[in-house]
Amino acid sequence: MSDQQNKYHQVRHPKRSTRFSRISLLVSIVLLLLALSIVAFLFYKYVSADAESKNIEAAAGFDDAFFEEGVVPDVIADDLNINWDALREINPEIVGWILIPGTRINYPVVQTTDNEFYLAHLADKTPSDVGAIFLDYENEQGITGWNNMIYGHNLLDGSMFAGLKRYQDKDYFDAHKKIVLATPDKTYTLEVVAALVCDDKDEVRRLGFTNKADYEAYVQMLLEYAVLNELGEGEIPENLYCFATCTDTNYAKRTVVCATLADSAVSEGSE
Repeated sequence: MSDQQNKYHQVRHPKRSTRFSRISLLVSIVLLLLALSIVAFLFYKYVSADAESKNIEAAAGFDDAFFEEGVVPDVIADDLNINWDALREINPEIVGWILIPGTRINYPVVQTTDNEFYLAHLADKTPSDVGAIFLDYENEQGITGWNNMIYGHNLLDGSMFAGLKRYQDKDYFDAHKKIVLATPDKTYTLEVVAALVCDDKDEVRRLGFTNKADYEAYVQMLLEYAVLNELGEGEIPENLYCFATCTDTNYAKRTVVCATLADSAVSEGSE
């Protein structure tokens, strides 16, 4: 290579490097702005949903003194004095209220004619992919079926049903066994008996049963997905309450926390 060619390459290379650096910087700035926009959007979404949640809590009769840094106190009255009339004015599809002491789970339970609407609407029907806690549309409003299924999103800020995934941890499971589920007619005190993890395509949703043996077979099938299970071999609760959410950001997995009425009879399955 001649001296003139060497000189050419010595001059061109720095320019090419500078141009590449500028492009890299520009791409980095664009990506940073995009990330900041996403964070800002999520912040706005969660703050807006939290503000609406507090409005509904106030309408129900809860005040700020009830909570400790947003967490339901460990000791609460099972016979809650909820203002159902005020809640119905906000949304007549509010059919219950769920609280789990020691967690952030303190929400109205809604129900409509499908299992899609409240995936993308708050409890007051405001459009939002934060969603609401909702009872399966095929369950009775009084939540008195053999199997009762309630759903909610697992959100990045820890709200809605995000806390359910922590029931896979034995210490957390043991410390948060009590669930209070209120309806206009009755307040139920539930005890968590199992935590499951399954695929979204697994047929764990079932609400109608031909007879008791059919229900018992379903419960035994359901418990095959158990990560933690405190029911004895062949033990079947009289009623089952299943609370379901996505597992982390893996939308192909589901966490289901199963509870039964506290101090209720647990029978051996039919032969």
